[in-house]
Amino acid sequence: MKPIVLSILLFLSIFSVHAQIEWLGIIYDPDGYTNVRADSSMLIIDKLYNNQVFFDWNTRSEIEDEAKDNWHHIEYGAKNGMTMIYSGTESKTGRIHKSRIRYLSELKQLPQISSSKDIFKYGNDTLSIEIKRRPFNAKSHKLVKDQENGWLKSIDGVESLWGIDGNIPRYEYESVTVTYPGGVLQFPKENLQYLYEPGDNFTHIALSDDNTFFLFMMNSDGAGGYMVVWTIKNYHIKSQLVIRGF
Repeated sequence: MKPIVLSILLFLSIFSVHAQIEWLGIIYDPDGYTNVRADSSMLIIDKLYNNQVFFDWNTRSEIEDEAKDNWHHIEYGAKNGMTMIYSGTESKTGRIHKSRIRYLSELKQLPQISSSKDIFKYGNDTLSIEIKRRPFNAKSHKLVKDQENGWLKSIDGVESLWGIDGNIPRYEYESVTVTYPGGVLQFPKENLQYLYEPGDNFTHIALSDDNTFFLFMMNSDGAGGYMVVWTIKNYHIKSQLVIRGF
């Protein structure tokens, strides 16, 4: 087998094994919240409330020795409410005790009920979620490329493009629809735009208590990988966390 082919297969194998929701946790505390402490001094700097989602860096294999520590290093949203949070720009870091962590992978998962080329459906007797994607139509957008190397620089004036690494996107979200007893939640456009290459290979829907669930997707064109997790409570989008660099 040629070395380059072997390297690609090895990368895909590692990617598929580790690209899991085990890296994402939520607060699970009998008090309803837990304290966040500073990395160095361990002074209390913040509070996170039950079902608030965060990225647990201690679950990453690169620092598995550190994972033995009771105080886990996390990255979380800087704002509560309806916010779109991006790692490194609108996020905070700190430490919380591992006893207050419940991972999305530990929650009951909403099963997939059908999948086609561009439509992915998940559901049970009372809840269904349909994710649609469509081919990216470059003609309907303003694309700017770097003059030196030809890489894509921006789309419609936006440079924060997720799921791609200098290439024109192949797919974009068309819609995400949640159907529940008594109503329908249609994801607003602003929660889906500039998040490219959606698929169903790494999609999970984790069901929590307090009428809350989490829609997790990991999307990539092979180089521009990112995670996005929407928190939906009482059939309203409460928060959106987008993270890369994992």
